[in-house]
Amino acid sequence: MFLLKPKYEFTFTDEEITKALTSLAIQTSISSKGNESLKKFEKKLFDKYACYFSDCLEHPEYLMSTIHESYADSDDILHSIIMKLDSSSNHKTIAKFLIQIKQHVKSVKD
Repeated sequence: MFLLKPKYEFTFTDEEITKALTSLAIQTSISSKGNESLKKFEKKLFDKYACYFSDCLEHPEYLMSTIHESYADSDDILHSIIMKLDSSSNHKTIAKFLIQIKQHVKSVKD
């Protein structure tokens, strides 16, 4: 029996995977407002902070600030991000990110 060896192998670091998951959660939450809205948000995030979606894991304050400036229903978007990442909250970096977002949402409500 022959085992086929894959033509290409991809290896990703834990950090790359974590950034990708976070970026995807952010993008899908914001894209619920429409693709054009996502593009405008991405541009605003980069213009103001020189930050990409994948950088938001390390700088959630940039994400939260830009969301609040851009959307009246900012808490709904932040809750959507929390829900999408909640199943990965056992990962230390994602857990820290979620704690910061949850604290921010709580402080805005108080």
